[in-house]
Amino acid sequence: MVGSSALLLLAAAAPSAQAAPPAPSVQPHADAEWEKALILVGKDANGVVWFVRAGDMANKDNFRPVVWVTKDHSSDKSTKARITRSLQQFDCMAGTTDVRATVGFSPKGAILWDAESAHPDPQPIAAASMADAVRKSVCPKMAPAMTSAVQGSR
Repeated sequence: MVGSSALLLLAAAAPSAQAAPPAPSVQPHADAEWEKALILVGKDANGVVWFVRAGDMANKDNFRPVVWVTKDHSSDKSTKARITRSLQQFDCMAGTTDVRATVGFSPKGAILWDAESAHPDPQPIAAASMADAVRKSVCPKMAPAMTSAVQGSR
């Protein structure tokens, strides 16, 4: 379960919430509201629209960035969640991502679930996937490109 302070942060981030801004450690760029501080990454085959929080892209020298990834499931009828947010750490050199926490919101902004990872579990990023598009948007430009040769080494 997500800690009470993190849960309050995630609840404040709900699409319909008009709550106080997030804590300074996760303050969106330029103090914008959470939803207005999102940068579009793309749309997957299921119609899910992926975003990255703008403030998380400020440090492009970090090869292990921790970022909030938001997914809008409006066009994806396979889930009850309207919005999901996950806190992910990307390893730009290894080509992996590790989901640290996740929360799902209903169309009315109610929290459907929330979970926090107790142990690191980095997973390989598939080339040309939406996770790879996120990786490209948050990693320094000198990080290696994802290729089948890089992925095959795992």
